[in-house]
Amino acid sequence: ESKRLVKCFLNYLRHDINEVGILFDMLSIFLVRTRIDYTFLKEFYLIEVGEGYTPQKKKAVLVHFLQLFQNKEFPQDHLVVAMQMLILPMLVHAFQNNQSWDVIDTSIVKTIVEKLLD
Repeated sequence: ESKRLVKCFLNYLRHDINEVGILFDMLSIFLVRTRIDYTFLKEFYLIEVGEGYTPQKKKAVLVHFLQLFQNKEFPQDHLVVAMQMLILPMLVHAFQNNQSWDVIDTSIVKTIVEKLLD
């Protein structure tokens, strides 16, 4: 049942890439031990989001993550999974393709330094 639900969310995201909240909501599936293979979801995060999203969309995802982090809306383990599965692969691709300043601007750096590294 959860696998079908995740596939429905993926279908929705493929048609409306402006929705970033669902990207983070689906990550909760990795917090539960299960025998279901969610490799397709990992590949979605790595390939379709990390490599396929435009720098502007990546920036929107990063800003959303920073808001979640600051507001403590998700538990720490959820944020760790978000970093591992979504944020870091996305940033790696951005840095490797000279998109770093299109994704991370001075306001994001300021937020990271002032709010996250406190």
